Amino acid sequence: MLEGKHAVITGGGTGIGLSIAQALAGAGAEVTITGRRAEVLEAVAGPGLHPLVMDVTEDGRLTNARVWADVTGEGEGVPDGMKTTTEGHILCNGPGGVHLFDADATCLGVILTPQKSTNFCFGGPAFRTLFITASTSVYRIETALTGLAMF
Repeated sequence: MLEGKHAVITGGGTGIGLSIAQALAGAGAEVTITGRRAEVLEAVAGPGLHPLVMDVTEDGRLTNARVWADVTGEGEGVPDGMKTTTEGHILCNGPGGVHLFDADATCLGVILTPQKSTNFCFGGPAFRTLFITASTSVYRIETALTGLAMF
């Protein structure tokens, strides 16, 4: 019934997201699941988690899925939560902390954190302060980058 269709399910490793992903796959759709816990996604879909970039057609279909960047390293964490800067850089949670990429997906470095990085955002008067949340802590780092204001 859904052959030739592609669905992307966020939170697809457990609960309602997993049930929806399984139902869509059972109906013939190609399904991509995302989530925050690598071990859960690997148990459901297998290894090889990478951020993907896809083209969106005028009718809303996703096509040409390809790996955008290889977010690997030492420590806990999976690719999750991306932010951009006015300079065109992209930051992404990953193993060991927050990974910094240029627009061509070249990793420029990793802001290492003592605990697994769970989220981050730019703040402060000039949006140059990076706030990183972790399991039991919040870290603050002054940067030379300027985050994009969300509102």
